[in-house]
Amino acid sequence: MKKIIAIIAVVAVIAAGVGLYIHFNPADEPKGGEKNITLEISADGTSETYEVTTGAQMLGKMLVEEGYVKNDRGDYGLYIQTVYGPFEGGRTADSSSEEWWSITKNGETVMTGADETPLADGEKYELTLKVGYDNF
Repeated sequence: MKKIIAIIAVVAVIAAGVGLYIHFNPADEPKGGEKNITLEISADGTSETYEVTTGAQMLGKMLVEEGYVKNDRGDYGLYIQTVYGPFEGGRTADSSSEEWWSITKNGETVMTGADETPLADGEKYELTLKVGYDNF
């Protein structure tokens, strides 16, 4: 009888662990349907705003699928180097001039990369070209 109780307890612990892993796995995209978001792209004195309807759950996926950024993938996910939108042929950040693309949500800096930034219906996301690596 004690063996059966021990086996049941082990199975319950394993099932709980698998359930927690599935629920909290950061690689999983959050669930949800279509979202209406605003995307603002700004660089070199040019700023343009787009209204986007997407089924993507993460910002990086939407940016690539909708053609707003070049699909540059690195070891840590999407690396935004070239942005299209209002720039014919794209605007590529020049690392030798310390240029980089900043991601903000409703004007606040996001602390995640594009692939880990979840989209929320009605929110505004901004891609802004910054100069200077100390310009966070």
